[in-house]
Amino acid sequence: MKTVSNLTQTLSNTFLFFILTITFSPFNFAQEVQIGNQIWHERNLDVTNFRNGDEIPEVKTGEEWARATENEQPAWCYYENDSLRGQKRGKLYNWYAVNDKRGLAPKGWRVPKLFDFQVLYAFYDVASSPEKEEAQFEKAMLFIERLKSDFENTKNDSLFAYHHSDYFDIDNPVTKSVSSSFETTAYYSQEKVDKINGLEMGEVMQFEENNKISLVKLVGFKEFNFVKVRSLYLKDEIHTGGKTSIELADSLLKVILKEDNFSEMIEQFSDDKSAIESGGEYEFGRGVMIKPFNDFSFNNTVGTIDTLTTVYGMYIVEVLNKSSKVTPKVVEVEKIIVKKTTVAHLLKDKNQWKDVPIYLDSDNNFKAILSGIRLAGGEFLKIDEVSAFWTKSLDEENDDLALTLYLLMYLDDTQQRSFEKGYGIPVRCIKN
Repeated sequence: MKTVSNLTQTLSNTFLFFILTITFSPFNFAQEVQIGNQIWHERNLDVTNFRNGDEIPEVKTGEEWARATENEQPAWCYYENDSLRGQKRGKLYNWYAVNDKRGLAPKGWRVPKLFDFQVLYAFYDVASSPEKEEAQFEKAMLFIERLKSDFENTKNDSLFAYHHSDYFDIDNPVTKSVSSSFETTAYYSQEKVDKINGLEMGEVMQFEENNKISLVKLVGFKEFNFVKVRSLYLKDEIHTGGKTSIELADSLLKVILKEDNFSEMIEQFSDDKSAIESGGEYEFGRGVMIKPFNDFSFNNTVGTIDTLTTVYGMYIVEVLNKSSKVTPKVVEVEKIIVKKTTVAHLLKDKNQWKDVPIYLDSDNNFKAILSGIRLAGGEFLKIDEVSAFWTKSLDEENDDLALTLYLLMYLDDTQQRSFEKGYGIPVRCIKN
């Protein structure tokens, strides 16, 4: 008991605003966060049994998921059936699990409804003023300076980005090769690339854009091979004169080889209208284009011109030039600037939804993360905003914590705000 007390005291000293209590429960050392008169759970729900002990079936395949909906049976899954994702996002539950009379939420907790979010909103519904926002911005900048210094001194850049970036995505590489064109793993303006090239190894540069701040750390360089081609694209359909795309490509190639009029043929026949301005010319790095296009461009010598079949249609491709470039490699931490006065007002006056459960999604540090759902047919959908999530203020050491609520991306579609019975959605509980 003394150990638990010491741990609680340590956490209370670290997070002044949070009232954290450590208890044994199905949540695994459940952490409570008090906001006003409400107590929210720190993490998404992650249980496999109803409150009475009955097991909730795990469903993995799309067919099994759809069958559970048809049979009106409760079910849960991990997003993309990946248990590692579950450590951060919890589980996804269908409507029948959430609304089962046996109780999805553990004893002492319940699934929140819209009214709970209206109460949460009211707690942070404060009058806005330039003076308040300026003071908050100054505090945020002090936090960014400390974060920047810690980023430069960290021994593990990937782990630092994982813990501190509001846009961290486990599906994308942490270390990115950057360029001012779309041929590498990260795109930046030429101005940003020039500034990054001026950094010393391990140095961090700060970029500001709207309500986002990016901290970019130079960690190395990588040589990329590039190829420049000219191409004419033909859709996979019957073209003028009854010719298939293959037949038309072969006939056009013969004319091009004879007349040396590739640019004219592109302007007259290409189904890629965006390519006409550039004369059909593209420069790209290895691995960027689809495999047949990529292989043809890099495996053939300069001057080669021939037809190419892909799943998207036919191409006539000419290899114009090959080169290599050294591009900087960086690790990036992105932070959202959140003001207490920017709490979403979209929850107001929605009395018709007062009995509709809304499901909250955030990671265990209250930072916004990319989230996903499982659709009725069993397929997974990755979207930025699922029902609602909140994000922590940049001023993490102050007790003036800011929460911002977001509804679904399709704000004009009220049907999107309801919880469809076949969907799998993360659940965040509130204490009774």
